[in-house]
Amino acid sequence: MKTSIDAILSIEHPRHFEANAAYVLRELPLCVIERTRDTIHIFYEGETGASLLFTPEGFEVRIPSLEWVDNHIPTPTTRLIDRYTYHDTRVLESGFTYLTEYMIDLLHKAVELRTAGYKECKFCKKIFPPEHRHSEDVYQSCARIHLRIVY
Repeated sequence: MKTSIDAILSIEHPRHFEANAAYVLRELPLCVIERTRDTIHIFYEGETGASLLFTPEGFEVRIPSLEWVDNHIPTPTTRLIDRYTYHDTRVLESGFTYLTEYMIDLLHKAVELRTAGYKECKFCKKIFPPEHRHSEDVYQSCARIHLRIVY
């Protein structure tokens, strides 16, 4: 369920993961937020960006992706990049003073990873993410037209 930043920031007695999400949202207020009882999913920079999924146990760094229900119906989803507990040694050894700084740094690195996955189609010269490509250098629609691929 989509929610507003104000709904997260105004929680009177936040649980640990809710407080962490609120700290990130104070730094990145233009994010899209989805909320369930035990998760907060913060989407940063849309399809070309990344996201942080907060749970009571920890947080995950994720990037946008698609699952193809069949050959013709793409369903938006996210792909796990890494998972952290709040007491993970990588968090403790990161060199950052605050956990929020570390989370935002991980988010920016995930955006770089996502951006690096975009490639130009050799036929139409447009740039596409991996989930829209037939092969490393051919967009799916161009594969149908130029390579006669049937999905």
